[in-house]
Amino acid sequence: MDGQYLSHSSSYAYGSEDWPEFYDLWVESLLGTGPCEDIPVFRSALKRRVAECNGVHTINVVDIGTGTGRVIKDLWQEPNGSLKGVSFWGLDNAQAMLDRAKLTFSVSEATHRSESSDRPARLLPIWVQAPAADFTSHLPELVGKTDLILFAAGGIGHLTADDEVIGFLTQVRQALRLPEHSELPRAVISVLYEMIPEKNPDLAVEQRRGGTGLPSGEALDGDYKIPSRDHTGVMYSKSPTVSQWSHDVRTDSFTIKIVKHRAGQEGEVFKEKDVAWSLRIFDEKAFKDAVEKSGLRIEEVREGETQRWYFLAPSGARK
Repeated sequence: MDGQYLSHSSSYAYGSEDWPEFYDLWVESLLGTGPCEDIPVFRSALKRRVAECNGVHTINVVDIGTGTGRVIKDLWQEPNGSLKGVSFWGLDNAQAMLDRAKLTFSVSEATHRSESSDRPARLLPIWVQAPAADFTSHLPELVGKTDLILFAAGGIGHLTADDEVIGFLTQVRQALRLPEHSELPRAVISVLYEMIPEKNPDLAVEQRRGGTGLPSGEALDGDYKIPSRDHTGVMYSKSPTVSQWSHDVRTDSFTIKIVKHRAGQEGEVFKEKDVAWSLRIFDEKAFKDAVEKSGLRIEEVREGETQRWYFLAPSGARK
């Protein structure tokens, strides 16, 4: 089950082979090159797991909707070899994103190793194509063996199909280690304020009018252009986003053009594609009900500048 592919099929932005590099460049232009605000949150959760497990077993960390691997690549840089024995799993249902994650991670790791001869040996990340609501079927080896599950950057908002959220949470419960273990496995789920009604009062207004603008304040007066780093003479061009509502689901659509420039000539568009994704408004009551029905409980809620994190643990596990 994957609501994005069901809704958008081949036009789903993250499934496009031309999307991954543009995505990385776009996110960098919006958020900068440093670790985002979620990395300290995830890093503290991971350090806690390392301390609790105390080397008893390999610590499996699963990053759902890993995209191009941002979270894993940032967590991987933990100093002093303290992540020895930690195994990272990057899961995404878009193979093009995973391909870029694997490539950029390999390049980054090779660079770090060339700069530091005493860099400790570590378990390399495993990149797997799998949908959020059915990931244990693709990775049965993680059932009852997962110590930390991360779902970053409001990714849960992309679970728009009927029962997709409870399907995902059920998968979380199946993957986490059993409650009788002395240590407490957890999942950390991000929800963007952009999709939380009490944090973004404009949501109701957008819904009523059908909406053509984004709460992020994206300009609607021209294309956004950014040069490729991977391909010389290539420019990406993104049209302004158009948003449409269907009940509590917002679909964002835009056009990506790939423009090739040659010396002394105007740029030529050699590829153009209309793409889209959807986001569902966050219903906290429905989420809490789904958490309970899935055999989980909310252990902690933490607020950031742009998002909220829910820390989940198996029901019945000690606090």
